[in-house]
Amino acid sequence: MKTALRLSLLLVFLATCLIVLMIAIGRAIGGGDPLQMVGFEVCAGKPCYRGLIPGETDWNFVQPALDAGHVKYVQSDSTFTTKLDIVTEHWLIEIISSPQRQRVSQILWMYRDDPLTIGHFILMYGLPCFKWHNNSDLLIATFRNLNINARTNVKSHFSLQSPVYGLSLTDFLPAGCERLLNS
Repeated sequence: MKTALRLSLLLVFLATCLIVLMIAIGRAIGGGDPLQMVGFEVCAGKPCYRGLIPGETDWNFVQPALDAGHVKYVQSDSTFTTKLDIVTEHWLIEIISSPQRQRVSQILWMYRDDPLTIGHFILMYGLPCFKWHNNSDLLIATFRNLNINARTNVKSHFSLQSPVYGLSLTDFLPAGCERLLNS
């Protein structure tokens, strides 16, 4: 009886060690977090892209931040602002300066083939403030300064796999989401 108990405990211990080892190997060789792989981070407690926080990041920091990440971009200037366009196989990103090019004003992100889901953003940034757009299947989720547009299958229902097709990082918080300031 004691031998069977010892053998059972040894098998449970070995199985636990094997599971922990498999998880560690999976994390080491796995693809990593999809948001971090494309440049999303948490900076000073807020969502950001490659260290850029709209309303806070000095515009002079933008190009060095993109260059450090080997990100290719095209610059276009207007009278008061500058826009940097980043085009990849999966998305288009626009980084827009404030008037007189003092700070990052807004970062817009449009997807071509929905590689990210609302679940990815919830895992990184926590629960958002949800709003439905004009009784449609368009869900707008706000995480502090990050607004995400996601399509759902049925009005007022979404899943963590609901695809995100666009987002904007801004320097303001939409009305109705004030509770996010304390989170």
